Amino acid sequence: MFVWRASVFCALAAITRALRGDAHLGNFYVDLWRVVAYVFLPASLIVGVLLMADGVPMTLDKAAEVATLEAQPQTIARGPVAAIIPIKHLGTNGGGFFRKPTRLTPSRIPAPGPIS
Repeated sequence: MFVWRASVFCALAAITRALRGDAHLGNFYVDLWRVVAYVFLPASLIVGVLLMADGVPMTLDKAAEVATLEAQPQTIARGPVAAIIPIKHLGTNGGGFFRKPTRLTPSRIPAPGPIS
């Protein structure tokens, strides 16, 4: 999941070197390794720990079966979520990990209009 985002960083590095006027644009595979090993892996570990501290599930147990107040069984999905989310979202739209959902307040609810 890191490779295509790292390749974008490598292309950006080559463009930057070309605009700077360097005769050698660099080695793509060395740049790819550096971005993955020195940027994405440490960042995903840090964000994964922060997500676990925030309460995101991180377990290898199967889904939990619980009974609701109406005595109906409900399945709660669990798994290694805190480890997968940073890898999946790192590098896209600034991450967006800890953004709270916006609520519809009375001023944001659209007024009913005429039906046409």
